[in-house]
Amino acid sequence: MIAFAIGHLVAGLEITHVTGALRLAALLWIAFPGMLWVGAMLWENTPWQFAALHGGDWLIKCVLFTLIISIGIEGDGRFHLNARLAPSR
Repeated sequence: MIAFAIGHLVAGLEITHVTGALRLAALLWIAFPGMLWVGAMLWENTPWQFAALHGGDWLIKCVLFTLIISIGIEGDGRFHLNARLAPSR
């Protein structure tokens, strides 16, 4: 479900370059899992090591989702997996 939502954001914002994908990933990470773990550390006394571990996990997920999806997006806003990954003939 998360990849589906990120896919709609990437297509809607017409992100087709790595820099745009990385910016979106950073924004999504700060807005959602980053803020959740800061709240968990402040209000639920979650150890910072635990929050850092899971926060890093979510950062990797956000970056991979946005990069993979943005690589497959073509000019028509649709996802084409074979468009850039298939060898040229």
